[in-house]
Amino acid sequence: MKNYLQKTLLIAVSLFIAIAVSAQNTTTDVAQTISKDATTTETHLGDKGSDIFELGITYYIPDYNADKAYALGFDFQGGKYLFKNFYLKGGIGILHAYCTYSKDFYSQNTSLRIPITLGYTLPFGKKAGLSLYTGPHLNLIVGGKTEYNGETTRLKDIEDVKRFGADWTVGATLNLWGFGLSVEYMAMLGDNANFANSLGVGLKIGF
Repeated sequence: MKNYLQKTLLIAVSLFIAIAVSAQNTTTDVAQTISKDATTTETHLGDKGSDIFELGITYYIPDYNADKAYALGFDFQGGKYLFKNFYLKGGIGILHAYCTYSKDFYSQNTSLRIPITLGYTLPFGKKAGLSLYTGPHLNLIVGGKTEYNGETTRLKDIEDVKRFGADWTVGATLNLWGFGLSVEYMAMLGDNANFANSLGVGLKIGF
C-alpha cells in the first residue's frame, strides 16, 4: 500500500507539472500571436474586470494524531476581479484523503469539491502580488474504503455515512508571473466525514 501511494503521488505531481508547463507554453504562444497581430492593452495583476483561471494542487496535513494522514487536492478555478484588487472565484476539484491509525487499520476516501473563493490582492508589480483569500468548499464523498485486520469494507457498504459536508478555508498566495505558492488552513464545518481541520501547502498555475 505504501508503494502504491508513493507511485500515485508521484504520478499526480508529474501530471500537474506537465499540465502547468503546457499551459504556460500555450499562454506564451497566444500572447506572442496577439502582440504581433494587434495592439492590446496590457493588464496588471488586480485590474478591475481582468479574468482569473487557475489550476492548483494542495497537500494537506491534519491537526489530529494518527500514524500517517494526509490529503491531496486538485482544483480548477475561474473568476474575475469585480473591483480593483477584489476578486471572486469558483470551480471544481477533487480531494483524496488517507489516514492510518495502526498497521492493522487505515481508511481513505475521495470527494468532489466546489470551491467558492473571495480574495484581495496586494500587487507589488505588473504580474506579482500577495493574495489573501477565504471561502467555503462544498464536498461530496464519491468513494472510499476502510481496512481492518486485512478485511476491506467499501464506503457504499457502510450505513449512515454523511457524504455531504463543507469546510471553510483561509489562506494566502504569493503570485509571481503566473505561478503561485499558497499556504492555507482548512476548517471543517460541522460533522464532516471527508477529512479534518488541516494545514495546506499548494502550487498554482494561472493561464
